[in-house]
Formats: sequence, C-alpha cells, structure tokens
Amino acid sequence: GKPINGVKIRINCFDNNIGEIEARYDRCNESTYSDRWFKTGDVGYIDEGGNICLMGRMNNIPKYDNGYIYPFEVQRIVEKNRENNTVLPLYINNKLVIIVSPQSDRVNSIIRNFLLEKGIREFHIMSLDKIPRDPRHHSKIDMKEIKKKFSNY
Repeated sequence: GKPINGVKIRINCFDNNIGEIEARYDRCNESTYSDRWFKTGDVGYIDEGGNICLMGRMNNIPKYDNGYIYPFEVQRIVEKNRENNTVLPLYINNKLVIIVSPQSDRVNSIIRNFLLEKGIREFHIMSLDKIPRDPRHHSKIDMKEIKKKFSNY
C-alpha cells in the first residue's frame, strides 16, 4: 500500500530498485534518529503507482551469483499456482535451502523450475510438517528454531 500522511518512504537500493525500506515521519526529531530516517529491516520497492511492495526481511535475503532470492517473490510464485504452502528460502551453512510446509511434490516442482529459470543450480528443497512460529507472536516464523533444526545440514 501507500504510506500514510506525514510519512515519507525511501528505498536504500542494493539490487536495481529493490532495497531496504526506510521511513521518516514529519514530526520525528533529530534526537530520535541522527538522519531522521528509520531503517525498517524490510526489503521492497515502490511500484509505478507509489505502492510499497514487500519482498522480505533484510536478515533473510539469500544472495547467489546472479542476484538475490526474495522470500515473498518465491511465495508469490507458489500462490499464483493456487497452492497454500509456506515457502521459506534461506541460507544455512552457505547453502541455499528452500523449506516447504507442508511437503508437496507439485510445490517443489514449481520452486525448482523458478530457481532454474533464474540460473540457480545449487539448492536444496526441504520440507517440514509444520513451520515453527515465534511463541510471542504466533504469526511470525521462528527463524532461530528453523536454523537450529537445519544447523547440521
């Protein structure tokens, strides 16, 4: 969507027009933030209509030789195919791992084709019956738990 009145948004780009979303509120004073821009930790871009489009979180954007893998981009590919699986791309021990929950051969095939089209040849698709959620929020994925589960991979 669009920013609310009084809030300015900028993108600190690192991949074409995609980058970290930074926000500034008109009434924010310099003692709050030295340059008055708040780094949200979210990655995205602003489309032609001025809408903010999220792509993932800064701390979970796997990079490969030809660019980046954006979690929301992979999730949208799966959703376009009318699948409701949770898909989570991340790096574990310097390996690109895509976690799919629940397991689905069809979703695995969709993801595999997407990655191959992007020129990515080295990746692993793993499945979990249930994605662990942060007990404080119940909706956020518990990244610490996921990384712990796959730390020996």
